[in-house]
Amino acid sequence: MIKFLSSLFKKKQVKTGKEVLADIGIKDFFIDQDGRFHVRGNIDLSGRKLKKIPFKLHFINGSFDVSDNDLRDLSNAPEIVHGYFNC
Repeated sequence: MIKFLSSLFKKKQVKTGKEVLADIGIKDFFIDQDGRFHVRGNIDLSGRKLKKIPFKLHFINGSFDVSDNDLRDLSNAPEIVHGYFNC
């Protein structure tokens, strides 16, 4: 019973930017000295119930989709997108 109750109150583990990109199949990226991601390819984070973009993005050589989420703002959104930007 105690194990069950403690499991209910454990914090949800937050994934790193690298882990999120790996989950969606992005392998071609680098992280600049400011900790921002530069990505070659499309990023689709749509429909994930996100409240914020989970890591800092700077440049995407492709499209960026964060539609159908619960975003409160566009903090961490990429500054440059060479494709469409859907939010």
